[in-house]
Amino acid sequence: MRHRLLPNGTRNHNSSDGWTSADYWTSVHIDHALDTHSISPGERKLAIILPADNPSPDLCKVISSAVALGYPAPIIVNWRKDFHTNEDGIGPSQLGKISGTLNYLEWAMSEKAPQSERLTNDDLVLMLDAYDIWLQLPPSVLLNRFFTGNERADRRIAREFGGGVSRGLMRQTVVVSAQKGCMAPRDSISNLHCDGVPESTLPKNVYGLLTDSPLSRILRWKYTRPKYVNSGSFMGPASDVRRYFRRVKDRMDQNLLAMDEGQELGGDQGVFAEIFGEQESWRRRTQQIGPGRDRAQTKLSGEFEYHVGLDYTQELFYPTCYSEHDSYFVSLNDAEEVARESGRLGVSPPRVQGVPRDIEVAERPLSLLDDDGGDDVRRGGRGWGDLPLYVDFWTTAIPVAIHHNAWRDGLKNRRRTWWDKTWYFPYLRRLLQARVKLTETKAPPLVTLPALNGSLDVWPYFSSSPDTAAVLFVRNRNTTKEEWSLERADWGAVCKSSNATMEAKRPWKSAPVAPPLVATDRIVPLSQEDDTQINRDLILNFMMRFDSVLDAEKLHSALEGLLNRPDWKKLGARLRLNSEGKLEYHIPQQFDDTRPPFTYSHINYDVAIGEHPLACRVPSGFAGEEPATVLDPYELFPLMRREDAPTKIEDYLYSDKPQLSLHVVSFTDATLASLTWPHTLWDAMGRREFLLAWTAILAGRDDEVLPLHGFDTDPLSDFCESPKEESKLIDKSLSILQLIVFGIRYWFEHFWYTEEETRIVCIPSAFMKRARETAISELKATRAESGKPTDDVFLSDGDIISAWGARLLAEHLQVGKNQTVCVLNAFGWRSLLSPDILPRSKAYVANASSGIFAFLKGGDILSRPLSYTASEVRRAIAEQGTRSQLEASVKLTRESIRARGVPPMYGDATMQLIIVSNWSKGRFFEMDFSPAIVPGSKSARPGDATGKPTYIQAAGHANGFSIRNAFQISGKDGQGNYWLSASLRKHVWSSIEKALTGTKSTN
Repeated sequence: MRHRLLPNGTRNHNSSDGWTSADYWTSVHIDHALDTHSISPGERKLAIILPADNPSPDLCKVISSAVALGYPAPIIVNWRKDFHTNEDGIGPSQLGKISGTLNYLEWAMSEKAPQSERLTNDDLVLMLDAYDIWLQLPPSVLLNRFFTGNERADRRIAREFGGGVSRGLMRQTVVVSAQKGCMAPRDSISNLHCDGVPESTLPKNVYGLLTDSPLSRILRWKYTRPKYVNSGSFMGPASDVRRYFRRVKDRMDQNLLAMDEGQELGGDQGVFAEIFGEQESWRRRTQQIGPGRDRAQTKLSGEFEYHVGLDYTQELFYPTCYSEHDSYFVSLNDAEEVARESGRLGVSPPRVQGVPRDIEVAERPLSLLDDDGGDDVRRGGRGWGDLPLYVDFWTTAIPVAIHHNAWRDGLKNRRRTWWDKTWYFPYLRRLLQARVKLTETKAPPLVTLPALNGSLDVWPYFSSSPDTAAVLFVRNRNTTKEEWSLERADWGAVCKSSNATMEAKRPWKSAPVAPPLVATDRIVPLSQEDDTQINRDLILNFMMRFDSVLDAEKLHSALEGLLNRPDWKKLGARLRLNSEGKLEYHIPQQFDDTRPPFTYSHINYDVAIGEHPLACRVPSGFAGEEPATVLDPYELFPLMRREDAPTKIEDYLYSDKPQLSLHVVSFTDATLASLTWPHTLWDAMGRREFLLAWTAILAGRDDEVLPLHGFDTDPLSDFCESPKEESKLIDKSLSILQLIVFGIRYWFEHFWYTEEETRIVCIPSAFMKRARETAISELKATRAESGKPTDDVFLSDGDIISAWGARLLAEHLQVGKNQTVCVLNAFGWRSLLSPDILPRSKAYVANASSGIFAFLKGGDILSRPLSYTASEVRRAIAEQGTRSQLEASVKLTRESIRARGVPPMYGDATMQLIIVSNWSKGRFFEMDFSPAIVPGSKSARPGDATGKPTYIQAAGHANGFSIRNAFQISGKDGQGNYWLSASLRKHVWSSIEKALTGTKSTN
């Protein structure tokens, strides 16, 4: 919905070809201008009802979002109910919201309630699920949309059902949340009327040509317009909501009595949907009855007409179930961000256009903090378009409330992992304090709306206060009568964990707790090379593209077979912290469905990879002759990992998740296979050992799987205790003072340039060939001039790429002529420590690498030929890459960590650090998965279906530090092209891309 104020009834219809295009849809223009004749003047109250039986940090988030936005303190029903005893006739726990809400409404609308706590027929009630709904827009937007939405619905009902008595009986006063899918239990006693509900009011082509098509159900309702009841949110006048709930409660009781063994009720949603479906069926029948049946219809309306309608546009309530990948948080004034996120979710060009009028005219989101000190930009001066709002990029809905009920693939966890994405999260404590302070004075009404011959003021039913987060509807235990009352509850009462013994100090965040120890798990400590701070902070995702259709189940089965081998099962261990803060592997005695060796997910798209709106951007080969940027790898994140895949080490420590995840995305002619893991598990060459073992199992060559080295021991524990020589870097070690200066400069870089971008770069084989030949020729000429032999001149491709990247960064970061540039290359130990410590006959699947430091002056990198920088990189590898130097440098590193808590840094305090991690030795492009190719399947590159990756990329999460100015070389593909990525300051890539357009290989 492009929410624009238009003349009543005005709509703008645009359509063209192309099902993913924003042009192929009818723009939804919602008129939020009220018809004053439909609203009676006076005063009403708004009450929020939350059915919650226990305190929870998730409940606290719901309440916090409401209070921060200025909503009334919510009424909590079912508090501390024991659903096993059914003491109050509540029924099963999944039906508790029906009886609990109805009990409260019956009491609050009766003389039993004190006058100040009584609800009138016209007072408004908003019922929300208590643990997974966040409000994001203020009461003024909610109430305006509620009334204007009902007005539109009444006009639609009049058009559809004509005049006569039926027109007077039918209207909409109660709004219920709408979702895409309708899934009735197989043996449900409830009739959800999945095929008998009205059409959505959204345009029939809102999702393009697939909108509401039979294929949409196969695709998990993705392209179905919302038109089914979701029982997470209700809003309406108290009398009409009570009447609807009474009917639902009666049907619930009838169904519970009539159920046979083995039948299901379908939960509260099934009963709500059943009554709504009956109302709509009755409405359709009225069209077939003539005027002479008005009296009969009037009588029947009392049984079937409940004035209930659905929020088809989802502008009030947005259930994420079946819409998991339609929406995200964006700042509406940031057109670039909107376009990027819209494109990432498959909608390009973007449909969302600025801030809707009804939001724009609402009170500024941070206006309460205007007097809180600080600059106006960071607080009240920031408008709704400057802060992140949750937006559906297909329908352009910007809902008042976000319902995190998506459950597939663990997405329910978003109510924990996405809390910090809300616009109010950085300001929440101050907003809550400001709201509470405001209630100490005479606060204005929630909204004043124009009405017939006057205005309507809507006031909060209960206001928050320093000691009131919510109000509990509880039985009065101090009397023998069946009496109820409202009791104020403070933040601690509602926010603490249900199993906590102390109140939560921070209402919106609970302390993580590790799962209970499993007595049969085998505990193995991580080696000191695995358990480093940097390894803890890095979670990596690794994606391989295959231009063949691979059998996902074969991939899964082969990996399962590998990790069930007695020694390799170590990779299926769970990560835990011991009492000393060290990491441990907890290896299950056996794996099963509840504790699998790895997490597996598979998505199948019945389209070619080139036809998928996002996957079509995954490269396969490269046709250029000069280096070029290809894409931002993070744009492909939705294809690389499950939505709830781990992003930080805590996601492993405080869950029972395996360390390794396999995510397969299948197309009709290609496959994407991705792995996710913490860097504590292995380095690049450890990953190579893993992939070799996996593909061997896949090919049925089980005998080729090497035994795992160091299953319960650390073979690297003491190899460096007695180095034979001193490190050549010892004189370049930074002192504590120099480290502080280096750290300040690092902090300033990221403070001044807060944003960074990542790009994939391809260096084509032809360019590499020319660059290599030129560099070798130059070095030979230089040595010949000085009378040195030229036969032993050698440069690796990695040396040349390191030099090329160093020059690129030195130029665009404007490195000083005399400034030191340190090119730090990751260096693996396996070849140096073979055969005595890391024998080639065993697979060492762990971390065994450090760094090689090459120091150059910025002026030399920029002015001298590429061969000079490449030769300096090669010289550093030759000098520092010996067994003796490795032992000496590792000893220094371990001593520094023990003494200062950080590894040593070499160079000088003002140097520019450039990091290169070259995975070429892993030969990942040569991994052969051909045994998994589905016979007779299509190929995205006919004639070249080898079962080997045609594209590889890595992208991860660095927590607590930045990977800026670091190059990662994925390796050389089958065409001889090198693929690498780097993260740089934002906007630096744009200048680099211009420079690459004119790249020459002549240095």
